[in-house]
Amino acid sequence: MMCVKVMALVLAVALVQAAPVPESSLYDQMSTLYDETLTQEAPKSLYEQSADLYEEMVEVKAAPEPFKTVQESQDKVYKLDNTTNTNQIDWHSSQIKAQFEISAARDAAEAKATKEQNDIIEKKRTDYLGSANTTAAAASAAEKEAAQTATKTDEDTTTAVHKILHPDPEKKEQADKHFLNQMKKVAEGSNVVVGSGKYFEPDQIGDPNSDKLLSK
Repeated sequence: MMCVKVMALVLAVALVQAAPVPESSLYDQMSTLYDETLTQEAPKSLYEQSADLYEEMVEVKAAPEPFKTVQESQDKVYKLDNTTNTNQIDWHSSQIKAQFEISAARDAAEAKATKEQNDIIEKKRTDYLGSANTTAAAASAAEKEAAQTATKTDEDTTTAVHKILHPDPEKKEQADKHFLNQMKKVAEGSNVVVGSGKYFEPDQIGDPNSDKLLSK
């Protein structure tokens, strides 16, 4: 606004200087100048013009601004929008970061749980193998003991039965067996009684009244 006024003032001065002046006498010119001096204010000095210009500029600055509150509201909205955009970026970034954080936490938890479970499994495996080896050793010892006991029992039982069935020495048993076969033939009538050794003597084979022989 001040620039416009200054330009208008310069243009007015130029027009005054450029306007044609009608020819008149010196007296008329002096009279006219005197009359103008009486009827018009004296022209302002450069200082006065500068002071007026300054005052006008101050008035322009101090003039009410109808859109000042609107601008303040817009500035507030702009700042809020910047905050909103920042928060939105942080939100989206947190969503993306969360996937990596969750995955890392899941991997770490899985690795930790896997190690813990593997340690438990290994301990159980060690306990099992130790128990299995102990059981196998005990079973092998029991089997060996059972086999030895069975063999000894069989041998002892067989020996005891053999002694029961064959109480006499083998040679005497063979002689008695031969005699009994002969007696069988005698009983069948296919042979005759033949005395031999101590047969038919008391308590010997051939003695029908021997309690000793009957008790065997």
